[in-house]
Amino acid sequence: MLRVVKSDPSLKHLSGDVQGVRKTAKGDLLLRLSKKPAHSPEELQEAVGKALGNRAVVKKLSEMSLLEIRDLDELATKEEVLEAVRGARECLPPPKKAYRADTFNTQAFAAAIQSLAITGSAVTMATQMAAQLAVACDGSMARRRPYVRHHVPAYWWNERIASARQACLHARRRYTRSRGRQTFLERQLEYKTARRILKNEIRKSKRECFLELCDSAEYDPWGKACKTVVKRINAGNQTAPTEALEVKRIVETLFPSSPIIRNFNAGTTSTDSIMLITADEILAAARSLKPNKAPGPDGIPNRARSLQCLGSLPSWVRWRFGISPWSTVFAQLFNACLQAFRRHYFHDY
Repeated sequence: MLRVVKSDPSLKHLSGDVQGVRKTAKGDLLLRLSKKPAHSPEELQEAVGKALGNRAVVKKLSEMSLLEIRDLDELATKEEVLEAVRGARECLPPPKKAYRADTFNTQAFAAAIQSLAITGSAVTMATQMAAQLAVACDGSMARRRPYVRHHVPAYWWNERIASARQACLHARRRYTRSRGRQTFLERQLEYKTARRILKNEIRKSKRECFLELCDSAEYDPWGKACKTVVKRINAGNQTAPTEALEVKRIVETLFPSSPIIRNFNAGTTSTDSIMLITADEILAAARSLKPNKAPGPDGIPNRARSLQCLGSLPSWVRWRFGISPWSTVFAQLFNACLQAFRRHYFHDY
């Protein structure tokens, strides 16, 4: 096939786009194109396909997306298929956003939400609050880039194992490509030797780490060695209680029973029977937020949320921007949600 492709005069003008030619493990012929070819891959595929004719099938290696549509039958039209594909794209979840808390600018955040005001129903107020908070965070903090590699190397990993693994992968690649050739047994022996060396390096590194852990217990008895032993002792050795009284006590503690209220008069919109949330409770909750804890699903750091409730804003910021206590706005939102919940779920009793 390669001889036919090289000798075809109609492919001479495409030779500059081909960077290299090699044979794959399956025995196929692979043409590697340059980074900036003068002709498109489709043109090259069509020209090579005409030159080879029925003797081979020319394919283009590219990314493909597979969509599975289950609600269409055999009589579906093209318009119905396109509508289903558009609906599948719209149903994709939005990308998660996260912020870098170390780039938080207090002045920019305060200036962005100094005119915080929400009106309307409970759902409308919550939507307005989330939108204004997202705009303030976008203007005061940098976005966090998505993680590419989440894998944490093992405790026994070192440079010797990395080089031995690279040599083992190289030997395995040469071994798999030598099948059906005269050098198959030789490549197989090289691969077995490289794999044995890799396993010995891993075993040696694990032993060295264990000895270092044992030595650390001499000068740090409550350190990593003690934590490892305690974790191993308590892991998976706790048995479930079998005594009836003990099981009943645990169930009553975890799932306390409360009387069902049937005569609950919630037909009016009066808030006399509802314990409203006050601004002081909002401030206390904002001060209890720990700034270094992981944020919620919206990705907003706890520091920005506590500052929004005016739990930790400096006095000069309040004086500079003339900010009123935002805790009253949060109290208004939470009380509106309580009233909406009361009207929706208890109007039949």
